[in-house]
Amino acid sequence: MLGIAVPVAAAAAASTAARPSLEDLAFYYGTDKGHDDHKYTDLYHALFEPIRDRVANITEVGIALGQSLQVWHDYFEHAHVWGVDIHPKVISRARRMFAEKPRVHILHANSKSEEQVKQLALTPLSMDIIIDDGDHYPPVMEKTLHRWWPYLRPGGYYCIEDVATGANSKGQRYGGRKGAFFFPDGSAPLVHNETYVSEETTRLFHENDLFFVDTHVGHRAHDTVRKALGLWMKDRVNHISHVLVVRKREVPRTRRVESALGERRAMWEKGVRTDRLGKGKGLPS
Repeated sequence: MLGIAVPVAAAAAASTAARPSLEDLAFYYGTDKGHDDHKYTDLYHALFEPIRDRVANITEVGIALGQSLQVWHDYFEHAHVWGVDIHPKVISRARRMFAEKPRVHILHANSKSEEQVKQLALTPLSMDIIIDDGDHYPPVMEKTLHRWWPYLRPGGYYCIEDVATGANSKGQRYGGRKGAFFFPDGSAPLVHNETYVSEETTRLFHENDLFFVDTHVGHRAHDTVRKALGLWMKDRVNHISHVLVVRKREVPRTRRVESALGERRAMWEKGVRTDRLGKGKGLPS
């Protein structure tokens, strides 16, 4: 089974002075995760810098030109980096690019295929971080999440990049796949309306720590990026700065909490609310 456990005692003792920052590496290698594009490096710095020397394995779905894998290789100095892609030409180029970097592993698979992912023979619960930068089609994002979730260790981060969220009341959407990204009310799957995702996805979201980030806030080239969207995105529906992050809990959120929430919801439906002491109060008419 793959997914390599790496001793990190020496890594923890190593000096971190003069190490390049995540943004430095993003700029150097030209990945679009940096400040001049998606600005995901702000989010990833906040999440990953405290565990930088403890990460043993990181997977990224979607290799493209390999810039992000270069970044992860240099940033996580003691980690094995696993790049996954469906396209043979991308795989061939990446294998040549990383031929002399033994910590980088290039895997050929369709990440939404349960059979193909299993054939990679990765070790369950071995990944500290999994990043989905593959197909931005929401149903594929959802399938990819379930194919890779068993390989994420408790406490690890699963990050879905480029999550489409914005639409007007007509459901105008990014891309040309009708009905794929938004629905007539403008809501987006994975984010706004749980009726559009499977019960399995809803349960996964409820049992773990989930948050959504828009890194366009505070972008140093905010207006330039906003205007540029119209050049390549239909109706300027924005997904360029949105990441959905799921942190796998050591112990899934308990049913007791769900039960308590259900009781409170029932009280609201009956016109009763609870204060912080749990005492019921009638709602104002």
